[in-house]
Amino acid sequence: MESLLLLCYITPMVSPDRQHSSAGKDSFLRKMFGVPLDSVSKNLHKALPSVTPNQITTTGLVAVVAGAMMMQSENTKSNPDKMKQAAALGLQGIGYLCDALDGGVARQIKKETNGEYHNPVGVILDVTTDRVQESVLAFLRSRAAAKRKDLWGQVAADGAMLTTSLPTLTREIIMWLDGREVHEVGTDPLAFMGSRPGRVVMNTLSGMSPRYQRYLDGVQVLANFYSAGNRYLTRGEKIDETSRNVSRSKSLALLPVAAAATVVFAASRRVKA
Repeated sequence: MESLLLLCYITPMVSPDRQHSSAGKDSFLRKMFGVPLDSVSKNLHKALPSVTPNQITTTGLVAVVAGAMMMQSENTKSNPDKMKQAAALGLQGIGYLCDALDGGVARQIKKETNGEYHNPVGVILDVTTDRVQESVLAFLRSRAAAKRKDLWGQVAADGAMLTTSLPTLTREIIMWLDGREVHEVGTDPLAFMGSRPGRVVMNTLSGMSPRYQRYLDGVQVLANFYSAGNRYLTRGEKIDETSRNVSRSKSLALLPVAAAATVVFAASRRVKA
């Protein structure tokens, strides 16, 4: 069971052909987990042919947020229910697994339609749901820290919420405006923590460990800034015009998400005041 949950947490964005893949993705993780995920995606599509990649993406978002809400509710209790915490962790694992399978299902549909399957809505949905998910999870940790009267935990979680879009937004803007490949996962642990798989692991650990949440979220903030800078400095080869246009769409979709996180932060501070 623990091995399955671990696989769920470290495999988002490693499907061998995400819905909307672009240059510079985390290829080493794909090489490691791509084949088994491709097999699961194929069987899933065979069993549920009417289920679309966008539905899988949305289901993943709902499952992760629901699991996080359950987890934070237990974390604020003096005597949390271990079974409910385990159920919350399992629900998040299912959500992250959906995040890893949506691209594989899209690839299966594309095969069946001889390459004619196109999902322009998914370009926006895929990148924004990940950031919305991370922002909501950080917000929930901030609220839980406030209930525990953990000021630094609240500050760290707020920082994670405000910076979670930074690495991806930096990457997409560079690919759009500069037209160069930018790798999503860096060559060192801190850069990895600022990637989607790294943030999944850090969000999970922060959510299930109130005692260490302030430190984990603090590291996450540092990793987000570091990863953004690392992506700027490690630009690669020129990319084609299609990839640039995809990055343009993603950038324009991510800007409102980042702005919304700032508005939520400001509103929560005003309510508290």
